[in-house]
Amino acid sequence: MWILSVIILILILGVIILVHEFGHFIWAKIFHVHIYEFSIGMGPKILTKTGKDGIDYNLRAIPIGGFVAMAGEVYEDDDTKKIPKEKFLCNRPWWQRLIILVAGVVNNFILAVILLFVGAMIWGSTSLDPIVNEAVAGFPVAETGVKSGDKIISINGANTKTWDIAQIHLAMKNNNVADYYFMKLKYENNEVVLIPIVDSKGVSSITDVTDTYGIENTNYYFVSYEDGTSETIIKPLVEVYDENSNVVAISDISITEPTSTRIWTMGIEHPSGTIEEVSVPEAKEIAENGDERTVLGILVGGDVEKGFVASVKYTFKKFCSIVASMWVTIVGLITGKISLGALSGPVGMYKVIDQARGIGFEYLLYITAFLSINVGFINILPFPAFDGGHVLFIIIEKIIGRPVDSKIENICHTIGFILLLILMIVVTIQDIIRLF
Repeated sequence: MWILSVIILILILGVIILVHEFGHFIWAKIFHVHIYEFSIGMGPKILTKTGKDGIDYNLRAIPIGGFVAMAGEVYEDDDTKKIPKEKFLCNRPWWQRLIILVAGVVNNFILAVILLFVGAMIWGSTSLDPIVNEAVAGFPVAETGVKSGDKIISINGANTKTWDIAQIHLAMKNNNVADYYFMKLKYENNEVVLIPIVDSKGVSSITDVTDTYGIENTNYYFVSYEDGTSETIIKPLVEVYDENSNVVAISDISITEPTSTRIWTMGIEHPSGTIEEVSVPEAKEIAENGDERTVLGILVGGDVEKGFVASVKYTFKKFCSIVASMWVTIVGLITGKISLGALSGPVGMYKVIDQARGIGFEYLLYITAFLSINVGFINILPFPAFDGGHVLFIIIEKIIGRPVDSKIENICHTIGFILLLILMIVVTIQDIIRLF
């Protein structure tokens, strides 16, 4: 039921936003800053209650976002006869303003740590190290000789301390290309272009020799090289599974023409301690819905650890790993290695929640922790309109020894908000196109 996924998404976002805004709210009250309202959601009000403290507590129509409206967030924006001068945020000591501004981010991080720890305590935790649990026979990684137990220590020269970071680097734009032949498998209603056969540099021809000796799951490839030599390569066919782990019958096999294919250079550390570099070509899979995705043939996973100590270690390592992967993503967006098309908004989050609901509560808990870290991380970036943008102006104030002109700061935050709104619209349109 799609409506259930929408409700779950609203609840998750509501909790994350409530926790974030409560951080600003409680510290503003502690430091006696005047608060006009505390709102969850955006747009018109649908429910309002004025507390004994004189603050309006609002629930708004659009269940995305929220805010705490404080007096003097940039300058004295109200009558000083109505509100004492010292109750404006802009007139509080710099360290109090700093605490109020970062409190929302800190709360998001605390929520994520709690959820990750609870999940690890209940269901256990697996290793975050980028160790190959299985290199599936016939897929690109296995073709390079990588085996179970090998550790991926770098991708295209970038260190990969965890799977989170490794996955980001695999998703980045890659200008390294080489010519490859591929084995094309056609089965049932899908067509999957998967297996890199051999680097075509120096290859004059490659022939598919049908197995005539009754040996199952084997094909011979006769390769002729430009220097006059040749060899017969035996390649195992890929066992393609459906969602019930049943082998899907392969109806046709053919060899493609040589194509220019992206190459990932991976640093591999073997269990023996030896390190080597391997070149892994990209392969494409076309799913039933027509979506094309890159496949390498790496299965992750490992032994599950349980217990308090293991949960604590996992929680903080996972937290740091997610934050690091988000930083790599931001750098990738700035440098152009990651396109805006990789971003998702509320519609994209709905799709993730819908999938997570089918997996189970454990994954929903993780998604909530992930989104909470995401909200905290984005908000602390030194960009106007974010909490980090306000913090930046406090830092500038301390450097130059006086407050930044309030009009200039207000204009910067307004421009930042408009740019964020445009980005949200673009991302939402992309999400809707992908959804339908």
